[in-house]
Amino acid sequence: MCFSASASFGSAAVLLSLGSSASKLNQEPKQRMFVALPFIFGLQQLCEGLVWISIGHESSLHGLAVRSFLFFAMAFWPAWLPWSVYAMEKNPARKTTLKALGFLGTLFAFGALWILYRGGPRAAVAGHSIAYSFSGFQTIITPSIDALVYLLTALAPFFISTERKVKITGALIFIGLVFSHLYQQETVASVWCFFAAITSIYIVYEVFSETKSPHQRFYLSSTKA
Repeated sequence: MCFSASASFGSAAVLLSLGSSASKLNQEPKQRMFVALPFIFGLQQLCEGLVWISIGHESSLHGLAVRSFLFFAMAFWPAWLPWSVYAMEKNPARKTTLKALGFLGTLFAFGALWILYRGGPRAAVAGHSIAYSFSGFQTIITPSIDALVYLLTALAPFFISTERKVKITGALIFIGLVFSHLYQQETVASVWCFFAAITSIYIVYEVFSETKSPHQRFYLSSTKA
């Protein structure tokens, strides 16, 4: 499988278009943060497209593109995802858990921003993907703990939710994570974000389904019968 600037820009165009339409069609205020996921993933893919076309050139554009992509990957998602699921949840006990994960994710995000500021993030082509790394920066948190907190805040909320579409979205993103590890561990950040972005189109499908008129639903069910 080959990832490239065209793949990133192409997926960005699709996600920005569909995500914008889904956000406009969404009629549930509590779902706004969750429905915004495809559009935000589109912005992240746009950033990686810029990384692709500027890689190998030490320019201000390249540095900004790398930091922008990693901002979403490292800081934004751990903070945004728990709160987006929390806003939709109706079960009090699960809302409490999601709220705790939201605060944990926000704290994690501040730490990630500090690493982005001080760590000297770099990008290099590895195989057919991009590997991100940091030069000369160490933290007191071990990689295993870092990964555990990240998964708790960026992935666990999907499965804590009682909403069917949230669980399905989480399952699709988890499959993307497994594939990313099997594909090439060095490029997990890039590959997983790409597949998470693509699978977020499922959210668009759900919004379009929920906003069909009663007549359209009857027609579709009749044609399937």
